[in-house]
Amino acid sequence: LLVCSIGNPGPTYANTLHSAGHIVTSYIAGRKSYQPFTKGLSGLVSRPDNTTFSLSLLKGYTKTQGGPPEDDWTFWQSLSLMNVSGVGVKKAYTAWLAELRRRTSPTAEGRLVVVHDELESALGKVTVRESGASARGHNGLKSCQQQLGGVKWWRVGVGIGRPESRDPNVVSRYVLGKMRGEERSGLERAAPGVVDALRAIA
Repeated sequence: LLVCSIGNPGPTYANTLHSAGHIVTSYIAGRKSYQPFTKGLSGLVSRPDNTTFSLSLLKGYTKTQGGPPEDDWTFWQSLSLMNVSGVGVKKAYTAWLAELRRRTSPTAEGRLVVVHDELESALGKVTVRESGASARGHNGLKSCQQQLGGVKWWRVGVGIGRPESRDPNVVSRYVLGKMRGEERSGLERAAPGVVDALRAIA
């Protein structure tokens, strides 16, 4: 799987509900002992770390590659603004698929998943849909749908709740405001549900 999270980049937008996808994928990668996120595939990438260290009296610490990881996924985080994130997702998927085919077989079919915030769902609720389902006004998903064309992909939404008002300015302030501690905890509690969804898609 290539698991792409979309959100807004940089410190201004860090820790906001609109970047729930980034928060959840960072949390999962950390809990699964993946490598730290570093630049790659036109965004930030984290892969399984199957390196093990052993200590012997003669050689000191030696580093070896362990067996295949439990979940061989590549996490990718968008570095572009949410509304145009489809461009980066398409570039990342194209490069990742080419890499996968070089490593395995020329006909290998990797699967693409986009993890995103879901305004219409309760905080922490996980939903899974196929790519063609309505984007429900989510501009990041609309951008992905426009860019990915004939590619089959999956969406994993992480609920962020919604304000009572439907006024666009109120909604914008809600999704782009800094999260409170209990909101962040609610998103982190969604992680096992997201992992279950990813395993089902895999």
